[in-house]
Amino acid sequence: QHMARPLVILLAVLLAADVGSCLCLLGFLHHWCISTIRCDFAALRDYHGDMLDVVAMCLLRLSLVLVCTWLAIYLGRILPTTAPSNTQGDYTAVTTEDPEDPLMQDERDKALKAKADVRKNIVLILLFVVVTAMSVLLGIKSVTFEYSSEPVQGTGLVAVIILINVEFFVVKALVQQWTKIAGHLVPNIHHHPLHLRSVACQWCDLCDTRVDGGQAYRCNMCDFDVCPSCFKKGSKNTGEGLLRGDKGVQQETQLGNLGYLWRTLVLTKPFFHVVLLAFTCLVLNQGSRLLLPKIQGSLLDSVIKADEDGFVHWIKLQVLFSVTIGFFGGIRSLSVDI
Repeated sequence: QHMARPLVILLAVLLAADVGSCLCLLGFLHHWCISTIRCDFAALRDYHGDMLDVVAMCLLRLSLVLVCTWLAIYLGRILPTTAPSNTQGDYTAVTTEDPEDPLMQDERDKALKAKADVRKNIVLILLFVVVTAMSVLLGIKSVTFEYSSEPVQGTGLVAVIILINVEFFVVKALVQQWTKIAGHLVPNIHHHPLHLRSVACQWCDLCDTRVDGGQAYRCNMCDFDVCPSCFKKGSKNTGEGLLRGDKGVQQETQLGNLGYLWRTLVLTKPFFHVVLLAFTCLVLNQGSRLLLPKIQGSLLDSVIKADEDGFVHWIKLQVLFSVTIGFFGGIRSLSVDI
């Protein structure tokens, strides 16, 4: 689940910013003097004159986000009925020699996942209702509150409302990432994970026959489909995109985004000066395009004000930048063609 780590970090940062913002609102209202902060029911009910209710909602929200995230993941995950030989990140590396039909196994997984999704969505809906209610309460408070410093406190309340809603979407993405069904990685067939999908009017990319039954193992990234029969065989002789040598099929190492980027840089090394020239021209060309509207606006201002000297100045800049855009655009196109 390496793809979920950035979401976990982002959620932690958002929650920390949420708590910090609420505490800053309370501290700013009381001039950072802890002794003047009242922690009683009367202060909690003072909706228009105190920020203690904001801090209380923040602590309640923090607890609910953590509990609902864990509960949604727990209820939304299933244990696959397949027996994988190795798991790698978001997919499952499997052999296709299981005694049971992998299509039947995946069909059972899909049925279990549908029930798990219902339970998961109930938890997310409850969290969404609470988050929406808190956003509405804080929105009303931001309008009716008796500010001592409206720019600072108003901005703080708006920031808390934004953080609340962003937190929910991050929680939803995190839960989806942790509860999705892992795909099957069969290197003899395809170099990306394959997922069982319902398809219509698709042809198997291995045996070139129409997929029967409306079910196929698919890679959306490559628009690659395999019928259940070919997937079960996992044939090295009909495998797509394989490296073959004197000793048979060679397994290709799986590459990530950084790996592909590094290979691209290595391949462009003999033409590095041309690539650098094209990139430099692209930056200069786009920078000139960004400044051009400002020059055109200043040119119109000088016309409205009947400023002859300013008009001549901005006309010269308009011509200069237009020539610059054409010049560097031409060099970039020539570099790409080379």
